[in-house]
Amino acid sequence: TPRLAELIVGARDGQAAGRFDQVAQVRGVKGVGPKAFQQAAGFLRVYDGADPLDATEVHPEAYQALREGLAKLKGLQDDSQLGKAPGASEEEEEEEDSDR
Repeated sequence: TPRLAELIVGARDGQAAGRFDQVAQVRGVKGVGPKAFQQAAGFLRVYDGADPLDATEVHPEAYQALREGLAKLKGLQDDSQLGKAPGASEEEEEEEDSDR
């Protein structure tokens, strides 16, 4: 709502730096309840803030799942493993390819 937007902008302008450092700080704005935050968070952006994900279209509720997925990808040795099923050996992958 326009009133809620005014409250958020007023709180942002009241910060020492004139900005929020994290999207999560909007939760502390008087008048922003859990439901309003949940609905608005995906549209809020904080650039050059404490969390790089705050500058993206990723909703804060998905941050943990995204980080877990990235951690799994980082564990892969090289790009050739990206298409493999978890725990599959090269021989199993080759067998599946030859069966197709």
